Amino acid sequence: MKEAIDCKPGQIIKKDGALHVVRSWYPHKIGDRGGILVDMKLENLDTGSISMIQPRSQDKFEDVVLERKQVQYSYPDGEMYVFIDKNTFDQIEINETLIGDNLGFLRENMELDIFFHDGRAVSVVFPTFVEMEISYTENVARGDTSGKVMKKAKLEDSGYEIDVPSFCNIGDRIKIDTRTHEYVERVK
Repeated sequence: MKEAIDCKPGQIIKKDGALHVVRSWYPHKIGDRGGILVDMKLENLDTGSISMIQPRSQDKFEDVVLERKQVQYSYPDGEMYVFIDKNTFDQIEINETLIGDNLGFLRENMELDIFFHDGRAVSVVFPTFVEMEISYTENVARGDTSGKVMKKAKLEDSGYEIDVPSFCNIGDRIKIDTRTHEYVERVK
């Protein structure tokens, strides 16, 4: 059994007999002695429906046994994305909805983990950090030193947009956290 406080985004849990992927997770304390509640956003893997729950930190969910395969991204095929199993060299097709918000970070030959439950792909896990090049960004007005000035930047290949500090320019390589989709640092 897995406690709610240990369920992180991207993990698979079993709730009410159905598999759910944890999309967001935020623990917070209630009162002086109230304990900790965990706000969780869950997506049902069968229906795609989203639900919000608020269990106590010690509430338990049933463990799910998953098979992990290390894969390398190969190419897109319509709404499907083709990966190559690094051990058997079999092709695995994954629907873009399973990849989710991280689709903008997917690059050719990228290595990922795909988790399977009873032969069905249930989760695609990206590396925690990816490095990408900025393909387009606007200039920021000079002299604005009032705080952390951010601007929009488009990333190579995908055109995915994120906020970056004003000192980042076209052609700069940056590190991005795939869990939060936020800028981490500029890569030298």
